[in-house]
Amino acid sequence: MSKYSVKYTPRYIDDPVSGKQRILYAPYVDVLVTGLSTPKVVTCLIDSGADYNTFPYAFATEFLGISEDVLEKGPHLDLVGIGGFKSSEPAYGYRVGMQHPYFSFKTWVFFLKNQTVPLLGRNGFMDKFKSITFDEEHQKIVFDSN
Repeated sequence: MSKYSVKYTPRYIDDPVSGKQRILYAPYVDVLVTGLSTPKVVTCLIDSGADYNTFPYAFATEFLGISEDVLEKGPHLDLVGIGGFKSSEPAYGYRVGMQHPYFSFKTWVFFLKNQTVPLLGRNGFMDKFKSITFDEEHQKIVFDSN
């Protein structure tokens, strides 16, 4: 069993309360997506509220080089978001490898046309670990591998 941590990523945001810019620290992680002709590094938000790994559809076709024909022949998933919002189009699944200095595994990513941020969710990412801790005090994610 091994534990390792990744620091939260600082981002500038416009604070809706103060109207000023401030830094927000969030649990982003860079992963190398493999299984394609050219592996690509993708910065993803670890989202404990996401059921599945979901990436923007354009990442598949423009960034990762997966053709629409190949993508749309894969598994389809109807996703429901915050407040029960159901996506108007299905997400299309594609099996990829994910690599990081601390982990490496194969998993499914679902590509969705109205998705804006690559998300790593409970099925396909978080379930690959014994536990994942969001350490807000120290602004880091602690991974405990199986």
